[in-house]
Parts: sequence; structure tokens; C-alpha cells
Amino acid sequence: MSSVLENELFIRCDLGPSRAKQLLIANSTPAKERFITQLLLYDAVVIPTNDFAILPVLLFWSGFEGLRALLDTGAVRFVRPDSLLCYVGGGEGLLAYRMIKELKDSERWEWWMEAIHTPDTPKAADLQLKSGAPTLQPKDRSTLVEQVWRATARYSFHDGPGCRSYADETYQDVLQCRTLRDEFARLCGYPRHLPPLSHLPGADPGSVRVLSPQTFTSPVDVVLWAADLNLQVRMATAAGGADLHGSKKARDVLKDKLVRSHIPDAKTNGFGRLLDIAGLPDVAPLVASGKVPFSEVLSIRELKAASDFRRWLANAEPKDARDLERLYVQSLGSIPMVSSLPMKIVRFALTTALGIIDPVIGLVAGAVDSFFVESWLGGYRPKLFFDQMHKKFDS
Repeated sequence: MSSVLENELFIRCDLGPSRAKQLLIANSTPAKERFITQLLLYDAVVIPTNDFAILPVLLFWSGFEGLRALLDTGAVRFVRPDSLLCYVGGGEGLLAYRMIKELKDSERWEWWMEAIHTPDTPKAADLQLKSGAPTLQPKDRSTLVEQVWRATARYSFHDGPGCRSYADETYQDVLQCRTLRDEFARLCGYPRHLPPLSHLPGADPGSVRVLSPQTFTSPVDVVLWAADLNLQVRMATAAGGADLHGSKKARDVLKDKLVRSHIPDAKTNGFGRLLDIAGLPDVAPLVASGKVPFSEVLSIRELKAASDFRRWLANAEPKDARDLERLYVQSLGSIPMVSSLPMKIVRFALTTALGIIDPVIGLVAGAVDSFFVESWLGGYRPKLFFDQMHKKFDS
């Protein structure tokens, strides 16, 4: 089964209510179109979440019956880290943070804090639906909560895969990957010696910083971006080996990990090569605007041509692009005037090597300092889905 970790739908917690972020993404046409596109490209869309704040958004987009069907068929799944990823000032550095509710705090413990920090997945999902979808009938809410619980994988910062190397790997990425090191040095003011990554300027003692999706404005942002990429790899692994919604920067950092581990060029030949699938009718705007009902997406996914497309895409090479285009168009045959829709190009970076990969002599997976490299040597070769349609043109 093909799957993608859709990090763009990760409503990150910032130790405050997520309501404003929920409304922003719920009313974002690009976010809804991306979700629809991923449903047509993959068997499963895996959404990272700390508190299930995305759940009312998905309900708003797809309706109760649509969301129930997506969860029932495994088209939507979740992966939930057990803590928040933070940078804490005063020498603490990169940490996994989770509050523990105490009896004396009961009066100050808001429902959204409970949703973030409770280890009880059904409770977190129920709290979000009660707040974000208050008109949903209790019976229907219970149905969705049960489905969400079954559709959620957990990632533990304490005993999950790669947890022991997490902070060290992130610091090494910042200091040794040229792309990140240059940006880090610039934001530090190009000092003669770079500061320790656990004692960065601008991070006051006791301050807690989380990742901002905006551009880098401080050295802490660079560290948190690298940490988030490493978390994505670990969550994708916990979710069964999902593809990543990446970027050129992410591709460069992942390849640099292999280079730092002294894997021969012959073994990484072709890493990052591009698969462009052009001429795809852009049906997502029709669904997002309501001109085509969301239920049509579910019907399309059940077609043999759509199933064949997703299975082929899971192991595709650049030479397969034209055949994939044909299958995709065939799967959309039920959409009115499909031939007159604007066309789009979707782009992937492939992390598989060319040809058959033999064992890498002299390297043992457990001996390298990168969880991604260990996973890559073990057979995890995710595609990086590049944000969003690389190019659009009228047919």
C-alpha cells in the first residue's frame, strides 16, 4: 500500500489553542486541493498530529459520511508523536516536551491542553470533535473517535525508532550539511566560531520555541527545521514507510546524510532524480469548490485504473511517466468535461538508487549516526512529493 506523510496538514501545537490555525487551514483552498490530490495519488494520506486539531477540518471538508469512508478504507491515517518538539533556552536545547496533569492544576487545565498532552488518543480526538464540530451527534462522534483510534500510529520520543540519536543527528545535520550550515552561520552573524547548538543566541533561559512554518529568522529556526525533517522520517517509518512531502532542501539534506556516512557514489547513483508526471487533469479545484461532490473522489479511488495507477506510482521510475499519465486520465473518466480541465504536473524526487543495490561493504546499519541512513540501508526509500503542482497550463 502506498502512503504519504502529509506534513503540510500537520497543525503544530505552540502551547496555545489551535482554533486560529484550524480556521486558517479549513478555509485554505490550496490545503484542501492538496488533500484531494494526495487522495488521488496515494492509497493512504498519513497526517501527523499532536492533538487531532486537523480532525474537525477533515470533517468540514469531506462531511461525516466522507470522513467515515476515508477512515474505514484506510485512505486517511494519523501518526501521533507522544510529545511536542521544542527548543528550550538556557542550555536545554532540543527537547521532547509533554505536560503532566496534576490534581492541583485541574482548574487551570483547559480542554485543548488535555488534547495535546493526554496519551489517551480517543480522548484527544473526542475533545477536538466536541469543540470543533459541536453539532455532530454523540453517536456519530463516537463512531469517528473509534475509527481515529484504529487509524492512529504512535511515535515515541523515548523508545521509538531512532529516538536515541534524535538530537545528535539534528545537530550534526546543522553543522555538517552545507545548506543548513550556511544559513545557520548567517543567522548567527558569521561568528569566528559557531555557538554550541544547545546554547543558541536569542533563546533565553526558560523560553520554549516550536517550529514556525515561515522563513528562518534565527539560528533556533534552523535547528527546529532540521529536527522536524528528522521527525518526519521517524514518523513515516512508524507509519509503515510512507513517502514524504518534501522540498529541494529536504532532498539535499537527506542525500548529505548518505555522503557523510561514506556510502559510495555508485550506491547512491540516481538519488534525488526527478519523476515528473505531466498532463494530469486538475480535478482538485472542482472538488474543493463543490462543483464536483467529495463523494466522487471516493468513487474514483475504487476504480481499477486508479488502483493500478497508485500501485505503479509506488515503485515508479522516470521512464514510467507517460504510462502513469494515461492511467490517471483513465481513472477520471467519470468527471464531466475532464478533457477540458487545466493540466498540472506533479513532481517527485526518488531516493532509490539506479539498478539493484548490493550490500554496502564495510557499513553496518547500526554503526552509522543517522536514522535515515540506517533506514535507507534497510530498504526504506521514500519518494519526496514536491510542493504542489510544479507547473500549470491550460489544455
